[in-house]
Amino acid sequence: MEIEVFSRESIKPPSLTPSHLRTYKLSLLDQLMPSAHVPIIFFYRPIDQPVIPARLQRLKHSLSQALTSFYPFAGKIKDDLYIDCNDDGVSYTEAKVSSFLSDILGHPDTKTIFKLLPDDSYLLETYNEGNGIPVAMIQVNVFKCGGIAIGTKTSHKIIDGPTSTSFLKAWAAIARGSGELVVQPSFTAPSLFPQNHSLPKDTLLAVWPSLVKFGKGVMKRFVFDSSAIATLKARASSSSFVQRPTRVEAVSAFIWQCTMVASEKRNGSYKPSVLSHTVNLRGKKTVHLPESSVGNLLWMSIAKCCTEAERELHVLVGLLRESILKIDSNFVQKLSGEEGFYKVCECLQEFSEVYSNAGADYLTFSSLCKVGIYETDFGWGKPIWVSPGGVIGPVFQNLVFLNETSGGDGIEVWLTLDEQDMAILELETHILSFSSLDPSPLQLCACYIEATSNITLSQYLAKPDLALLRKLLPDIICEYELPSGSHIALIQETTFACGGFTIGIYASHMFCDGASLFLFLKDWAATTCKSPTKHPYLAAEGIFPPYTAFPSGVSFFTTMYAPFVKKGKYTLNRIVFNESAITNLKAKASLNNINPTRVEVVTAFLSKCLIASFKNKTGIDKPLAICHAVNLRRKADPPLPESLLGNIISFAGAVFTTKEKELIELVSELREEMKKVDNDFLKKIKSGGGDGFSKY
Repeated sequence: MEIEVFSRESIKPPSLTPSHLRTYKLSLLDQLMPSAHVPIIFFYRPIDQPVIPARLQRLKHSLSQALTSFYPFAGKIKDDLYIDCNDDGVSYTEAKVSSFLSDILGHPDTKTIFKLLPDDSYLLETYNEGNGIPVAMIQVNVFKCGGIAIGTKTSHKIIDGPTSTSFLKAWAAIARGSGELVVQPSFTAPSLFPQNHSLPKDTLLAVWPSLVKFGKGVMKRFVFDSSAIATLKARASSSSFVQRPTRVEAVSAFIWQCTMVASEKRNGSYKPSVLSHTVNLRGKKTVHLPESSVGNLLWMSIAKCCTEAERELHVLVGLLRESILKIDSNFVQKLSGEEGFYKVCECLQEFSEVYSNAGADYLTFSSLCKVGIYETDFGWGKPIWVSPGGVIGPVFQNLVFLNETSGGDGIEVWLTLDEQDMAILELETHILSFSSLDPSPLQLCACYIEATSNITLSQYLAKPDLALLRKLLPDIICEYELPSGSHIALIQETTFACGGFTIGIYASHMFCDGASLFLFLKDWAATTCKSPTKHPYLAAEGIFPPYTAFPSGVSFFTTMYAPFVKKGKYTLNRIVFNESAITNLKAKASLNNINPTRVEVVTAFLSKCLIASFKNKTGIDKPLAICHAVNLRRKADPPLPESLLGNIISFAGAVFTTKEKELIELVSELREEMKKVDNDFLKKIKSGGGDGFSKY
């Protein structure tokens, strides 16, 4: 992936910051934070190429307007104690990406997406020159297909996760021009938690040296869907500890448990483990901290698992819940005011004692769940994926970052561990029994469109029209110019004037056949009705291993199906066979031991009609070749699960000659060809891999 920067500038507020606001003091809690910029990237679906320049201009204009309220973000951090709100502006870069968005999201790679973030290599030089460090940096990347990725880096000296989200949502609301009220930031934190000059720089890193590790660290992404989370919550619940654990508690405790198991496998014995988890201080009753409060308004809870007996999931959830509950309104009250400094020093001493045990493992959690990060809609839809960026170097820490999936019901876990620990975690624990390792974000969401029609449903059903029927399906012309990696499902809900509605679906044949689609639809309906659901069986790749040398794309399709592809003007008609007609056809085609199915007799009858039609039209006798899909799930011995997802089909081919044949003869020939797709056929495919199928 090549990145070509075509614009660098500073986006400034539209008017100068008033003189009495030029110096923004950091709070006591801000002082504790490291002098680092936190990366995050927002990916958006493709938009029409002609409107991209106007959209880019709107982004810059709306950012300038947002900086009027978030004025410290346009300044520079000085001496780790204050921000010089000098209106220097936000470092803003625009770049072109040589790849399609789907090329990146089809197989996400941290080293690749790191390029989508603004370059901060000049920060150290700027700081040494006494100019201060920018609070925020932004890079807008435009992909070849029209997709957009917005990479941001914001200073942890003033911005935590909720602060970053508030700023981005405000910027997005202005860009949308929706007229909705933009929530204004609150800057009360420095007065509630006044700074103290005697506090050392980057205090938390100073008291937590055990968190820093040296070696080869790796970051991997594990995605837990709603079903897996529900199972973990059920296993983690206990009448003696926590009856109703949250999804964050259940997933956090499970990750904690897995890392402890991996540590024991590597070291040969159990080691105590300490988990620290960020806790949002906003909303605590004794101190007025609105959700829009700017600053590092968080604290770290500390949970310790000292014995192997405590490693049960429900016990770990109890330890985590207990540690979080300690950070209550009374605790926040003690942190505030001039006396807060002494409470902070007391806590730092406790932290130092906890983290001085060289024989323990340490794991730090941070969560952006429930802060609305997927609400950042700049006017072309919500992001299809939000990702932390960054590359892990030789110095790292055991870190867990939690974020919601785009649908809001799953959790992405970004886990950083030592390379050997990570390998053991994947092989020796149950983490992959409940999660998927680095799946494509495009597979985590469906494109859902809502539309209206000005006619009633009965008007349409009285005389169905093909042109209108197409309008009830999602428009894929622009979206599916993408070569690969696009949404597997597109859904359009159309509401008619009478209140009736239709649901139109496009599903990618690269992933699912008809049986897979209907399994999804039935599961969706059951979920809506709160009825039991049937979970899909995701094992097709193991049953039919991929074959790398197998032809792909249009070339394979045209090679296999060229005789069936026609050019010219076509029509699509709907022919309905009622029960009586099917019974009559089955009677004509029944003889001795042949009891035809309704599919067989209708297929044979239509074939007979087509042969006659061709002859009447051209006067030439032409044979008819037909290709009939066969569900392989029922052909295996033992049968494959009906819930097996994928293209679990093959094709039976039959050639009907022009010789006048009775219906029963056509049914018999069709059945004989379909019988060839049997268990022996499946064995040849599986034993020969893709080569077996290509020979077929």
